[in-house]
Amino acid sequence: MTDFKYDTKLHEDARRCALSTYDEEKFTVPDSCKYVDRHINPETGYYGIVYKRDDDIIIASRGTHLQEEWNNFLQTGNVKSFKDLQNDRQMGMKEIPIQAYDILYLYNKYNKHGRVILTGDSLGGSGSTIIGILTGADTVVFNPFGVEDILKNNYIDYSKTDNIINYCNKNDLITRGNGDKHVGTIYEMREKHSTGNKDLIYYHLLENQQPIKEQKILTKYDLRNRGTSLEASPTQDFKHYKRNNTKENYNWRNNISEVRETTNGIQTIQNETPPQYNFNNETFGGYRTHNGGQVFVKEYKRKDGTIVKAHWRDWPGTFDPNKKLVDMNEPELGHAIDFWLDEDKYA
Repeated sequence: MTDFKYDTKLHEDARRCALSTYDEEKFTVPDSCKYVDRHINPETGYYGIVYKRDDDIIIASRGTHLQEEWNNFLQTGNVKSFKDLQNDRQMGMKEIPIQAYDILYLYNKYNKHGRVILTGDSLGGSGSTIIGILTGADTVVFNPFGVEDILKNNYIDYSKTDNIINYCNKNDLITRGNGDKHVGTIYEMREKHSTGNKDLIYYHLLENQQPIKEQKILTKYDLRNRGTSLEASPTQDFKHYKRNNTKENYNWRNNISEVRETTNGIQTIQNETPPQYNFNNETFGGYRTHNGGQVFVKEYKRKDGTIVKAHWRDWPGTFDPNKKLVDMNEPELGHAIDFWLDEDKYA
């Protein structure tokens, strides 16, 4: 049997399984991969498919699906449509994305039925990496957000990462956003077309990547964004750290082992979730003037004690809500994402 770390055929099959989570009809899986199960969690936004490949079980987790969430929002006007972005925000805050619990649930469900291979793209890749570190499951992911800071912040020992394989595109600004925070082995992944006009997210989308046929090692320096610096090697053993000087020997693995299936779905221990915002009136709620708009939100308190009841946002000129995300230029896409992720500025 080929060593998992160098098994490009398995890695390519996993890539196609991950791609299928976006559209099973458009992106078909290899004949060797047989459908087993599908897991959708409306509460967390998770979407994953389980396949059987010979004696292996492949758990494929979908990444951030902005276009689908945007379409849902335009239909419902409900900001809670942006479940994936809430997970992305959690990672940006060095928290474990809540969708990781869904991946753990699937791992616990199938780990007695064969060797489990965790795979995923983008957000799904980051969640898979976290669970791969915790369980030791072989994990191959594509263009993920680096999770080292998340592991450190949650006192998870990541001294052993031989089971983690990352395929990253050097031109992908999203995975390079914290490229020095990837754990495990990093291989280069290249886009299908080397010429022509490409927007910001072209290099990030898994459907635009070449099939995996060879391996070229990348270092964290190769993925580092210009202007950033690498920190010294982190301490690997966090069991003696204190969380806020109150909890010693914090063990996240023991806590999440309580994930179990109930008649109402999956019961988990969850991190504190960000405030939930309720919009009123029209598409974005509140009211708008010729140069700005006030958006009313569910009242919440900031850390400094300030009571917030509404946010002010620029309008127009920030981004066009009727424009497809794939058609936005870099500033427009940045404004659209900022609108949903920055609670201090926007709703």
